[in-house]
Amino acid sequence: MADWYGHARTNYFKVKDIEKFKEFCDTFYVEMIEQEQVVLKQECYQCLHNNKIPEDCKQVIKRTVGECKGERIKEQCCGFLGTDTGAIVGYAEDIQGNPLEFDDMVKMLATHLEEGWVAILQEVGAEKLRYITGYSLAVNHLGETVDIDINNIYQKAENLGRCITRCEY
Repeated sequence: MADWYGHARTNYFKVKDIEKFKEFCDTFYVEMIEQEQVVLKQECYQCLHNNKIPEDCKQVIKRTVGECKGERIKEQCCGFLGTDTGAIVGYAEDIQGNPLEFDDMVKMLATHLEEGWVAILQEVGAEKLRYITGYSLAVNHLGETVDIDINNIYQKAENLGRCITRCEY
């Protein structure tokens, strides 16, 4: 039997406290990464997504191109790279010595996120190309999640035809 080898990482997101986030990363044996990101200002995000332009912005828009795409700012952001095994997280324990599961890690990660920020976790791997895995999860500061598994394609493809084989041997 072959071994599974993978790679995992997150996007960059803003955390409440970088030192506490480093401790979180150490708990799960992942490597913290940092990078400055250019993002939409909070008030511009709300304006563009609600389609309600404040009066003070309307004057600026008239003098420029006639269409607002929002103002962007630089933010110092963090993320992490997966474990040495290629997984999103490694084995971890709480202070009482109880094992922490993936769901525990996601809940803990959510508590580090600044309001409005979303962390995206991605993991891909293969077992000698016998089969390929891919999983992605998004979590916000409230702990709300959405996820995608690469194997869901088979269910989604059922209506396209009657003959679907698996991508594995």
